[in-house]
Amino acid sequence: MSQNLQPIDPYKKIGLAVYACQIYEAAFVFVAKVVLRNPNPGDFEKLRPLDGEAFKQPTKAILKELVDPASGVTLTQEFISELSKLVEDRHTLVHRLFLIGFSAEQKPSPGDMAKFADSVMRSAFRMTFSLIKHWVDWLQRTPERLANYEGADAAIRRAVDELGGLIKVADSSDLPAVP
Repeated sequence: MSQNLQPIDPYKKIGLAVYACQIYEAAFVFVAKVVLRNPNPGDFEKLRPLDGEAFKQPTKAILKELVDPASGVTLTQEFISELSKLVEDRHTLVHRLFLIGFSAEQKPSPGDMAKFADSVMRSAFRMTFSLIKHWVDWLQRTPERLANYEGADAAIRRAVDELGGLIKVADSSDLPAVP
């Protein structure tokens, strides 16, 4: 029996892209405030839990803090560029999507907006996957700590595998490298 697949409604695609951006933003806040600022995962005593306020700070502001030499965090130019582009694309998606494909001769079509939203969604999922992979790598540097949390390693691996399946990353070279 063959399944007749219907194309995703352009407005659903826009909603999925906004959702993907919210996921990447949460992952970025966590990685930026916990992992990148605490390069030695063995120093769990220095870690402080994030409260709801931590997630209100714009991604662009957090990135600006991280690239400041005083932060002590080293980021690759590739990561900074990819994240900066995603921040701008997310802003366009949320606040100025109606201008995509707009010109004096032509109004934007739902198809133009859906193509842009699809591109942003894929970038957001790739960035989220990369951030989570960096977090897992960070955690795995202290296996004795993970051993205290029964099932933590398997749960983390399962979450990463499921996320990887969602975004269908065929080659890890397609992922932006998190320093």
